[in-house]
Amino acid sequence: MRTLQLLTCIDQDFEEFACGLRTTVASYDNVDLVIYDIDTRTPEKMASAQYKARVSPTYKSLDCHNNIIANHKPSCILDFLDRTGAPCLCIDADCLLTGRIDLAVFEGADLCITPRGVRESKAHHLRNGLLNSGVVFFANNERVRSFVAEWHEACMASAVSDQKALSDLLEGGIDFSRLGDQSCRGMTVRLLDPEVYNDTTCRTGIIFHCKSVGRLARKYVAYRLLLLWLKYMPRFASYVIGLNRRYRWIVYRQRG
Repeated sequence: MRTLQLLTCIDQDFEEFACGLRTTVASYDNVDLVIYDIDTRTPEKMASAQYKARVSPTYKSLDCHNNIIANHKPSCILDFLDRTGAPCLCIDADCLLTGRIDLAVFEGADLCITPRGVRESKAHHLRNGLLNSGVVFFANNERVRSFVAEWHEACMASAVSDQKALSDLLEGGIDFSRLGDQSCRGMTVRLLDPEVYNDTTCRTGIIFHCKSVGRLARKYVAYRLLLLWLKYMPRFASYVIGLNRRYRWIVYRQRG
């Protein structure tokens, strides 16, 4: 695999963040970004997107714990797998690349997920699943396509988030406390380090997951400043973040 397709799904409210993600993707020659427009308010495809997806208008609804349902993801992933014949890394639009992804990380895996990181280890986080579905790798084979179809059915059948539905499907066969390869539902499921591949603390990761930037002004300002740094000094930013990942000078520590 020489080039990995990064798949993200957006409506008009998240188009700005997809453009930010695209800016950071442009710094690396082994990844491309594919954008699905899931906005149900207009039939026209946004100019920034490659594909227009038909999804349930409930994708922005909240579950009983006030988590966004986001039940659009499985159908977009299935469409991409069928359309291209290629694997993909499904990534939330509010993510940013801070370094080059080693594609060998995904070789031999059917599914790559990230368990909850230290910042998301409280009870109210775990009620919405034992993983964070903001970054998930899907190989392209019949086992994976069948699993994604089952995931889609689970999302449509109940008012839970895509993340909780995915976690529930895997929970019986996966030890979420252990990184590395595990066998589940006939697939090789690889658990990746969330501090590297789905970093919600935005301090050590190759993929920063900048959660709540669309809702909190202070996080939005920090996001814009970070994006400027990554856009105009990508190598320096990657070097500094890589040093912090190695030596852990500035990391998130759970308060007692």
